[in-house]
Amino acid sequence: MSETELATARRVFDDEHEAFRDSFAVFVKREVVPAPSAAAMFAAAGRNGFLGIQVPEELGGAAVPDPRFGLVGAEELARNGLLGLGLSFATHVGVAIPALLDDSTDEQQARWLPDLVSGERIAAVGGNTVRFSAQPGGGRLDGVVLGVVNAASAGLLLIPVAGPDGDPRVAVLDPRAPGVRICNEIEPMGLSDAGLFDIHLDGVEVDEQDLVHGNLMRIQRDQRLWSAVLAVAGARTALDWALDYVRGRKVFGRTVASFENTRYALAALLAEIVRTESLVDSCVRDHCAGRLAPYRAAALALSAGELLCRAADQALQLHGGYGYMREYPISQAFADARYFRLASCSSESVTAILAAELGL
Repeated sequence: MSETELATARRVFDDEHEAFRDSFAVFVKREVVPAPSAAAMFAAAGRNGFLGIQVPEELGGAAVPDPRFGLVGAEELARNGLLGLGLSFATHVGVAIPALLDDSTDEQQARWLPDLVSGERIAAVGGNTVRFSAQPGGGRLDGVVLGVVNAASAGLLLIPVAGPDGDPRVAVLDPRAPGVRICNEIEPMGLSDAGLFDIHLDGVEVDEQDLVHGNLMRIQRDQRLWSAVLAVAGARTALDWALDYVRGRKVFGRTVASFENTRYALAALLAEIVRTESLVDSCVRDHCAGRLAPYRAAALALSAGELLCRAADQALQLHGGYGYMREYPISQAFADARYFRLASCSSESVTAILAAELGL
């Protein structure tokens, strides 16, 4: 736990969660930081039992229905500067697995969950619907799913579909199925570890047994909550990197930390982090109680995404010219923050939800 976190203790986690945090932090430093890779991270996390905490024991999990353990894991990845892998982990543990636990049958869970718990397969979840044309025994999928986390390494795709009957469903697909094309020609500068690519579906045949009664609004709500958790953790990381730098860097015989502008700028950033983190914790409590409203998750995502960008901006500026050098992690954090806001906290989509809440 960093000194900024010690100064602003949180009450949403109890001793068990903090003990889990300690274990996960050791795992990240030993297994992930030396050679960051989504496939290697999931395989190691599966071996250590970190992926299936909410999953029933008979399917390989720990049968603990508490999403806060997963949230702690996502935070620790972000706190180590691994924002892309944090988003990948959050999608798998916090969005895909709960969706299957809530909406799929026992037979479907037995087919899909063991491989997700072991890390043998990585789940990707679409954030928009595609067209579903009903056919005897199933249907056909056509459309494009934009900016899908884990698309690059996915072993299982969860795609929300819109059918003519208005019944919300999610199609669970093998990415190798005929008609599925993952557009990975261009690797982004930011969040490259998140495997963010578009998925094109051209006449993909899906059986009835591969459809679950999902809800796009709930999937988007969960995506936004977990994204906000990562954004605030990433903002704290940027603040800590800035503190380390300004305390060691001297200008005109004085440390950068001793200048009034530096002190005021970082103090204001801490205040904003604490304020947004309080909203995060409130939404986490609502999520655990099953009452998190989509508009609250949208408001949180918007605030947290903007905070992450401001934190990365401020930290980079305080690094001076060194902030633009790849040797300093803040340069990658700066790029990640921009992609993160576009991919996970899009102001256009969340603003539409908030406007609808106002009746506009």
